[in-house]
Amino acid sequence: MNSKKHIKALTAATLSTLAMATATTAIAHTPDSKMIAFDDIQWQQLGNTPMQFAVMWGDREHGANGTYLKLPAGFETGVHGHSHDYNGITLQGTWEHKIDGQWQRLPPGSYVSQVGGEFHNDRCTGKVDCVLLIQQDQHSDVLFPAAK
Repeated sequence: MNSKKHIKALTAATLSTLAMATATTAIAHTPDSKMIAFDDIQWQQLGNTPMQFAVMWGDREHGANGTYLKLPAGFETGVHGHSHDYNGITLQGTWEHKIDGQWQRLPPGSYVSQVGGEFHNDRCTGKVDCVLLIQQDQHSDVLFPAAK
């Protein structure tokens, strides 16, 4: 994706999520103004996975947050869930999300509302890493189905 298209898609997706999330996450924002260019984001490794994340606002361990999540191209997370609902928007790459046995292809600008406690799967298809904006009103965690 060329730089202008990337910025346009990122801006549109971010504005959409911010408009949707403003009422519920206002208390999660920092009191100070800040700006971070996409190329200056400080990514952190997500546990023992090849995924990375960057908290843009709030506190993902204790409360409401907005977090970028990066899935490497070709990576599949495996079936998992989260204690709390989340909203997700594809910013880059092609995210595929699976609920109730159905995969849905989600190119940039696409939206997911994932119910907490519901097991699902995610993967990044294509040759470009996926970058997602995930917004939660409560802390972030990962749950795995019980072994059979």
